Amino acid sequence: MEAEYQSEHTRFVSGHNGSDPMEILLAGAPVHCSQLLLIGLGQLLGLDYSSTLGSVLEWAVLVVPTLLSLTAWAPATPQVSATLFTLALVTILMAATQTRAGASLTLGVRSSFVTNHRALMIVFTTVGILAVDFPVFPRKFAKTETFGYGWMDLGVGSFAFVNGLVSPEARKVKHSLKKNLSGCTPLVVLGLIRLVCVTCLGYHENITEYGSHWNFFFTLASVRLLSSLVQVLVTSTKAVWVTSVAVAVMYEGLLTFYLADWILATDTPRDNIVNSNREGLFSALGYLSIYLAGVSWGRDVFELNKTVSELMVMLRLLLLWTAVMWLSLGYSLTFFMPPSRRLANYAFFTWILAYNLTILSFFLITDLIVIHLQSKTKSKMKGLRTKSSKDSVKAPETSTMYRSPNFVKAVDHNPLFFFLLANLLTGIINITVETINTEDNTAVLIIFIYQAILAIVVTFLYSCNIKLKCW
Repeated sequence: MEAEYQSEHTRFVSGHNGSDPMEILLAGAPVHCSQLLLIGLGQLLGLDYSSTLGSVLEWAVLVVPTLLSLTAWAPATPQVSATLFTLALVTILMAATQTRAGASLTLGVRSSFVTNHRALMIVFTTVGILAVDFPVFPRKFAKTETFGYGWMDLGVGSFAFVNGLVSPEARKVKHSLKKNLSGCTPLVVLGLIRLVCVTCLGYHENITEYGSHWNFFFTLASVRLLSSLVQVLVTSTKAVWVTSVAVAVMYEGLLTFYLADWILATDTPRDNIVNSNREGLFSALGYLSIYLAGVSWGRDVFELNKTVSELMVMLRLLLLWTAVMWLSLGYSLTFFMPPSRRLANYAFFTWILAYNLTILSFFLITDLIVIHLQSKTKSKMKGLRTKSSKDSVKAPETSTMYRSPNFVKAVDHNPLFFFLLANLLTGIINITVETINTEDNTAVLIIFIYQAILAIVVTFLYSCNIKLKCW
């Protein structure tokens, strides 16, 4: 690739200061409204979205509005959310008056709201990793250079949190240290493959993000290794939570007294392996604290999901700690540095937790709405059967409640493969298209096709019950 274009591309994706937390929350609001609309349509029309046409409708309603809200419709995101929410509310109210056979409520090991959060976080992270290379993607949502709130900054932090949320440690599955080490191997291999590809192809990369040789796969491997060492000593849920906060605070202390100045200094030479990769090496401590926080919350999620009453307890906990973490973020900014993805400092830790707990609360509320609708419908059916003695109404066979969209289940079935395929397609598109010189309409079409390809592949794998895993 031409060196001049690559330098221009690097400048294009660098040097940004981000947005504000409320605007970023609003940017993701359409996905919740879309899911509510899908639920309402499913209830009103008796859809399970299992057909090919149903899958297309499901993907279009769930993904396209948020995709457009992050690109061409970014200035009108509040209006998009309001429209979707109004449509969802109308369909849900209409559905509530209808008499349909209820679906069976099966509360399994994995909570549906966690599945929804994990899969859709990955989907919209993959939207960002390609969209950021086009001018149609608002620069305020791009990765921040040093400090600030960026939509894409959430991607890396949320990835670490959600990995902890659904990790074996969260499910209290005990693995030996040897097995945990072997689990890091594929991530290290993926990191090395990415490093070789980037180096050989001359692919644009901002070295102040992780360093000269480091990348996010190495960070994930480091976090997994460090977490397995920590949790040999720390076992209880409360202790894991306290440890996550303690690591974040102690790391902030190191940053405040020396480390931050050295990491962020523009005149520090990258003359050895540590200097060259200082951002990635030390930010791993911040991501470790986020991962451990995810583990502690994951244990609560896996324990409080067997009944509706337990889900209500979970919602109260989430709402309480969501408020605490937002207040903590505001308070911490009076003492500590602003959030920095590059450092993964204490304010970044607090912001990632506050955001993810907020989103988990929204998805849990949506889940409870589904359960309420189904319970109300089943009560109506029971009343009809009681009233009729001669012509009793025979209820159809029950089916699994539509608590997670089929597309969401498909992504959750192969999350790492979905993410890897997205990175591969992003690289191919950047090699073949001068993204920074692409018109907005063309850019949106490319992003649309890219997401459609990802959806088709993972949906096919899910329909064939193929799970691609290398460890």
